[in-house]
Parts: sequence; structure tokens; C-alpha cells
Amino acid sequence: MFTLHLRYALLVGVCLQVYAVNDLQQPASVQLAVRLLSLTDTPGHCHSPGTASNSIPTTTTSSSVGSNTDTSMKTNEGYAFRAAHHVRFRKVLKVEAPPGTAVRLWSKSVTALLKKAWQGCSRTSCYIHITLAGEGVTQQEKTVWLAPFKELPLQNPQIAVSNMTHVSLTGDEEDILAGSGHRQDAVAFTVSSQAVAVYAVWEVQQGGAAALPGHFSDNALTIHPCEPHQVTFFPVAGYSSHKHRVPDLEKVQGDRVLKLLQEQLVVTSLWDHQQFDSGVQRQEEKLAVV
Repeated sequence: MFTLHLRYALLVGVCLQVYAVNDLQQPASVQLAVRLLSLTDTPGHCHSPGTASNSIPTTTTSSSVGSNTDTSMKTNEGYAFRAAHHVRFRKVLKVEAPPGTAVRLWSKSVTALLKKAWQGCSRTSCYIHITLAGEGVTQQEKTVWLAPFKELPLQNPQIAVSNMTHVSLTGDEEDILAGSGHRQDAVAFTVSSQAVAVYAVWEVQQGGAAALPGHFSDNALTIHPCEPHQVTFFPVAGYSSHKHRVPDLEKVQGDRVLKLLQEQLVVTSLWDHQQFDSGVQRQEEKLAVV
């Protein structure tokens, strides 16, 4: 099984270094994208006039990296990650990661990186998004914040869930889940927002004996209003705890699984917790699934 881990280091807030750990005993061809995104973006910025993709500072390079050193690189046009209207800066690398090593893929001064933004960025107005992908590699994402959360100008993200539908597991996914009591009645849905949602978390409300057990494909992510995220929920065929037992989902199939998830899914973000911590009075409401 292929395993490649994405790691980053923000050294005293001065230098960003991105690493990959290749657990295989063979080289891995990977694609690294480093982008600057703005916390002030709304859906209206996704296709704003005058921000054509060719105006975004971007470089695409190809290299082989050793375990501790960066090497010279050559231009490699037409690469996988395309520029988008809302992206303030983009750097794309195609890298060969040696087998059984931890390698530094990229390093840059944060100050120099912010200066490259096409509409300007500061430590509190923008954040860094890192993506690692490649053949046989599960895409990994990391978000790097350049200032304490209390200094960020967060807005109400108005998170929405839509396009909830059944999906079927195939191949390795089905084999992996078969031994853990998971069913094939997975449910996919789209999470979107009207402003940047920092640490958006979706969970099934465990309020009673009919709570729906399972896990999500990923969670605790930053959702940009121009980049909705696809999530999959994998229900479990049975669950018990010292408090109660959840009915066996072998008896809860098809539309019933989807309906339970619609009723019990709750999504929050850092903005919600900041409002709560600051003493702002707000009424608890369930998330409207459309």
C-alpha cells in the first residue's frame, strides 16, 4: 500500500518549509501545489471580472529532490493544477520523492510569499493552502495560518449542505471497510459556504437511541466559498456503548440512512465557537440540508 505523508513547518513565522515522507521502497512521482487564498473572499470573487487566471503569479516546475537539499528546476508547462480567479498566488511542483525518505519539497520566506500575491496579502487577510497528489496517492491537503485565530477577520460562513445522495463503494474501498462493520450504503454530500469557513466540522448529533453511527471521509477542514468540498459518510452496521445501543443498520437501509443523516447532521466552524466564547446570544438551530 502506498503511503506518502504531507508535512509543513512554519519556522518562527518566518519561513515555510514543505516536506513529504515516502514510506515505500520505490520512488514516488508527486504533484505539490502551494496557493495563497484570501479570507475576505465571497462567492462573487470566484469569477470576478479583471482577475483572469493568466494574471495570477504562478510557476510550474519539475525536479528531483534529495533527502535534505533543494535542486535546480526546469519549467514544465501545462501541469495539473490550474489557476483560478480567486487564487492570489500559486506555485506548482512536479517532484520525484526518493524511496524510504523524508524530503523537503519546497521552502519560501513568508514575507516574500505574501509580496507575490496579485492583489496583496497580509498575515491576517490570507492563508496558505497546500495540496499533495499523484498517481496511487490519496490527495492530501494542509492549511497554514499566518496569525493567531483571534486576529483573523472571520465572517459568518453560512455553511450549507447539498446534493446528499447514495454512493456505492468499489474495489479496495469495499474490501477495506468490509472487515470493520461498514455497509455499502455510503452517503455523499457537498459542503459549501458564503465566506471562508475555518475548521468546518460535520458530525452526527448523538442525541438518542436512533443516532446514526459511522464516520466521514474527512473532517475539520477549511472551506473556501469558491471551492465546495465533497464528503462521504460511511454508516456502521451496529454500534454499542456503555450508555445505549444503536439499532443495527442492517434494518436501516436505502432512503432511511439518507433521511437519518439529513435529520442528524450538524455542521459548525471556528466562527460559531468564537461567537459562543464571546458571549453572543444565539439560538441553536439544526443545519438546513438542501
